[in-house]
Amino acid sequence: MFLLALLVSSVAADLEVAPYTVTKEHEGWEEREYSTMKWVSTDAYDVMPHDGPDHREAFFRLFNYIDGQNSENMKIAMTAPVRMRIIPGEGPNCESNYTM
Repeated sequence: MFLLALLVSSVAADLEVAPYTVTKEHEGWEEREYSTMKWVSTDAYDVMPHDGPDHREAFFRLFNYIDGQNSENMKIAMTAPVRMRIIPGEGPNCESNYTM
């Protein structure tokens, strides 16, 4: 886990941030509007979508893709933020479908 944190922090130092406009400020967070752009995404299912085992696998599927493991063998710059869309499962302790 330490190596993952080290990898993410070293990559984050050179991270390009997607342009956005703050539409509303709240206490401790803000609403943002992002311009139209291309995104790379992957789907996963997990009872714990934020920190379950599939979250790590989904992250590395995306990381490997932008690191050149794609049909063009082309590296793509990583940008922030990494966004998630979660569709909750039916009932407690059910898998949620999420897109990272």
